[in-house]
Amino acid sequence: MLLSILSSSALATIDADSVKTLVREADIASAGEDYKRAITLYREVLKNDTNNFAALESLGFLYQVLGNHRQAKAYLQKAFQIDSLNAALNNNLGAIYVNESNSAEAIRYYERAVAIDSTNAAYLNNLGQEYAKVGQLGKALPALYRADSLRPDQDETLLSIGSCFAASNSLDSAAHYFQKSIEAGGKTARLHYLMGSVLARMGRNEAAEKHLDHVIKIEPGHIQATQALGLLYLQTKQPDRAEELFGKLANDNPDFHQAKVGLGMAHALQGHTAAADSVLEVLFGIDSSYAFQMLNILRQEAEKEATSRKK
Repeated sequence: MLLSILSSSALATIDADSVKTLVREADIASAGEDYKRAITLYREVLKNDTNNFAALESLGFLYQVLGNHRQAKAYLQKAFQIDSLNAALNNNLGAIYVNESNSAEAIRYYERAVAIDSTNAAYLNNLGQEYAKVGQLGKALPALYRADSLRPDQDETLLSIGSCFAASNSLDSAAHYFQKSIEAGGKTARLHYLMGSVLARMGRNEAAEKHLDHVIKIEPGHIQATQALGLLYLQTKQPDRAEELFGKLANDNPDFHQAKVGLGMAHALQGHTAAADSVLEVLFGIDSSYAFQMLNILRQEAEKEATSRKK
């Protein structure tokens, strides 16, 4: 029946049942990830029923999946004009604004989604994450706790809760939730980086090294983890290992000047004065603030060493 509909010269006047058939066929194609066919069919629906909510919402979602956020936004906004009380639609519009880095609008739509359906863990998780992003931890944690209670042991939700605690310097709680996220199956570089960073701040250096090293193994170009591990090596008096890391980091990322600061410190702490001076000269040529940062840290290290010898 579908083929006869699509080949008909009277497409503009097909009846309501035929439109429903097109929607069903499009839904089947979408579920089977045949997105090109699904989009074609949904657009055929709109040729005959310009305000067909199912087609508009589905096209918005599909274009979102395919990364065409401009098209997605246009379809979703038109669907919103038809049914503004659809929770899934509001959630998808929130995601559009997250992609645009517009947290205020993202929160507005996520709040609407949660107000319509307060039992959906995904909506609560999205809202909590966005609250956390703008520093509204007092709102983020209740939303995330609620999401966790509705759908327990989701690594992404546990990661978000841990991130809130890390941002508020509640390091024990942060480490607890990051560990729960790992136990729930979380494997991302971001999770292990955050766990390693928190453990380093807690002085649990051996465990921190393990997580940061893991990040670099699964994502070799991870700048933040490499920098954090290099600083940890300096802190634990392993300047030779720091030198190797910072050297590669500076070479691979010439505009990341913090790597040069770390490299200069590693040289200096090993007594490689000429190499340290060379790095210092480069830093003065780039931005003197980097050079003074290196000098101040070395001065602090020298004072610590002097104090330690007096004891």
